[in-house]
Amino acid sequence: MASVLRQTMAASARGMVGWGYIYGATGWICTAARVEQQAAQYPAYADLIRKYGLAMWLNKRCVDCAQNTRLAAKAAGLTIPSGATSQWNADCWARKGTIDTLPDDSIGLFLYRRSGTKMQHTGVCLGDGTVSEARGHAYGVIQSQLSAYGWTHWGELDESKAGKADTDDGNTDTKPTEGGKPMSNLAGNICTPGNLK
Repeated sequence: MASVLRQTMAASARGMVGWGYIYGATGWICTAARVEQQAAQYPAYADLIRKYGLAMWLNKRCVDCAQNTRLAAKAAGLTIPSGATSQWNADCWARKGTIDTLPDDSIGLFLYRRSGTKMQHTGVCLGDGTVSEARGHAYGVIQSQLSAYGWTHWGELDESKAGKADTDDGNTDTKPTEGGKPMSNLAGNICTPGNLK
């Protein structure tokens, strides 16, 4: 049976389903000013950020794929780096492997897709054959079938590092909420994204 921390990560990730996607977003509420800020910071994605940010994600919380997993880890008191490749290469794993070795009890495990030497995407197993993933600008955070995407690797975070998450968020508008109330995890803590990215 999955640990409370893994269940917490899955619950947090499930709670983000329906959020928007903007490259580099860390859980903040999308405004026109934020769209322009992100477009300026990430010029390679500027057209997508403006197109979807203004048309679909205004006034919604937004993340990118690595922030989706990062916030899920943070809800369980764990800190992981930003960026899918940086996460995969970090010293934060109890165990990890290729997708063909994914344990049956997969709730709260993180999934990755490798392309060449880089991990290009990440998501969180919800334990029922589905994944919470920030799929892209046109999709936002969705719940998808694990088998419907080309995941190549999985990892289980090292729970011995729990409680070491950065709690100084320094940004008053990044506390995830659901229905206007702070989004709590199964351990009873408030999910606060912190200084993400």
